[in-house]
Amino acid sequence: MNPQFWWFAARAGGLVAWALLTATVVWGLLLRTRLLPRTPPRSLLGLHRFLAGLAVAFTALHTLGLLLDTYLRFGVVDLLVPFAASWRPVPVAFGVLALYLLIAVTVTSVLMRRLGRKWWHRVHLAAYLLFWLATMHLLTAGTDSRQPALRLLVAGAIAAVLFLTLVRVFAPGATPPRAPSAPAFHPLRVLQVRRETPAVVSVLFAVPPWLATAYRHQPGQHVTVRTRVDRGVVCRPYSICTDSDETGVRIAVGHIPGGRLSTWIHTRLRVGDVLDVMTPTGVFTTEPDPSRSRHVLAVAAGSAITPVITIIGAVLAREPRSRCTLVYGNRTTGDILFADRLARLEHQYPGRLRIVHLLSREHPAAPLHHGRISADTLSALLPPPGPDPVDAYLCGPTAMTGEIREALLRRGLRDDRVHSEHFTAPSAKAPPETTTHEHGRHVTIVHNGLSSTVVARPGDTVLDSGLRAGLDLPYSCRAGVCGTCLAVTAGPGPQPILTCQTRSSPGATVDFDAAHQRPAER
Repeated sequence: MNPQFWWFAARAGGLVAWALLTATVVWGLLLRTRLLPRTPPRSLLGLHRFLAGLAVAFTALHTLGLLLDTYLRFGVVDLLVPFAASWRPVPVAFGVLALYLLIAVTVTSVLMRRLGRKWWHRVHLAAYLLFWLATMHLLTAGTDSRQPALRLLVAGAIAAVLFLTLVRVFAPGATPPRAPSAPAFHPLRVLQVRRETPAVVSVLFAVPPWLATAYRHQPGQHVTVRTRVDRGVVCRPYSICTDSDETGVRIAVGHIPGGRLSTWIHTRLRVGDVLDVMTPTGVFTTEPDPSRSRHVLAVAAGSAITPVITIIGAVLAREPRSRCTLVYGNRTTGDILFADRLARLEHQYPGRLRIVHLLSREHPAAPLHHGRISADTLSALLPPPGPDPVDAYLCGPTAMTGEIREALLRRGLRDDRVHSEHFTAPSAKAPPETTTHEHGRHVTIVHNGLSSTVVARPGDTVLDSGLRAGLDLPYSCRAGVCGTCLAVTAGPGPQPILTCQTRSSPGATVDFDAAHQRPAER
């Protein structure tokens, strides 16, 4: 064997390892900056992992070549302890530190499912430092570092990494450094699609660590899902039903016959797909207070249990002196959504949670009752008023919530203690088409820190005007129900408005950011 074989193997292995590591970092930045397609197929992610694996393999060849080479006579201590080498100790130390970072990134990537994405992501960010250490090692320790071609290649790699890093941090559409004040869409990947009942599936979305604050939600709030279905863009609001032991955002989607988005989700959505999901909104919620003692009465029908179950769970977990009663209506036992989760809450909080199931198409024995939710059935099921104040949360069809609300007001509940959210069919009104010949008045719209003056045609709502001008404004039902498009009028005495229902006034300023300001983090 050529006595210089391992010396050449070490040199070649080091050069190829650095090139593969650079390609891996650049490819990862391309995926993160969305300069590649917004929904990257698995092959793009697979290529990223393949390049990383090759970089590890050639790094191992580089290290083995240094150990077996008889010219440099590197020992194990020289390659494992920074600054221990007698030959160029500082440049070699760059390589030793890079080796440790490479091992950490590789191990945490292999064990990502066990460690969780949070810890994997934190360690994975070290790949940037790994690139710089490996580059310094290449330029200072190698005998090939004086080659003009190599220096030109290194300069190009550094420029690419710096450019993509700046794009990721500062360019529009890149990962935002912090959550916006107004609702905004972000592409989220589907982690799970789970059948809950014959007519309902739940979908769990992964939330990247840098968006965790943006998707922090109050119990009862909802998100709006947006995607393209049959050559048209569809938006629909869905209540958040994330369990206490889950990370991410889970929604429940009931199948509506003829519904474009619900049918698409039930039949075509798959794990790994990416959908645009708006940050949480909605005022059908509660702020749990550990010092409070109250009775929470919840009434829900069918899939309307979705926001209610999160409210009940939060009150039971964070208000130890409060109790809850849930009246839940369905057609059959097979239609009871989150039956296991409700049973778990009953077992976990005995004496503090009472659940009454009403079934309209079955005649079960107690504790399941026959019938529909109505004022009469509610009066027969509820106990006499106790010493604690009552907060009622009603969710379901408009007729049901209206009837129950009136019944509770007659029983003496204050109007501000009866909270309701009703489900309605989405508006058939489509976003207006863009046109270059506009005649009308001007309206100023503030959204995500930017002020835009748009043209409002006679009869247009504020939302119509903004969408026609190309603004990515928050909206969902367009029927004045979900509250997603809430904004406030600027000036003295600002007034909240639903922009999908409010006609544009000439010269008016409408501020979405002010309507969705979140309380400061504690």
